[in-house]
Amino acid sequence: MSSVIPLLSNVQVAAPCSALWNEMEAVDGDRVHFCGGCKKNVYNLSAMTQTDAEGLLRKHEGHLCVRRTYPLMGSLDSVAVDNKR
Repeated sequence: MSSVIPLLSNVQVAAPCSALWNEMEAVDGDRVHFCGGCKKNVYNLSAMTQTDAEGLLRKHEGHLCVRRTYPLMGSLDSVAVDNKR
């Protein structure tokens, strides 16, 4: 029997992005916005269940733009961008 490794606790920012979430076009409420700068969808992992967020990461093999709020660090918002643009 194999164990499943939780992905969310291991997410690392490959290349931080200065794009502001609130200035992006909402595609799916607070879950997905479109960045006009890089022409990619940005997925808000903090607005998803752990199962949904980890499923998205697995589907894209970690190569996607994400937003994640870190409540333990004072609610710092971070936009993470894959380094393979």
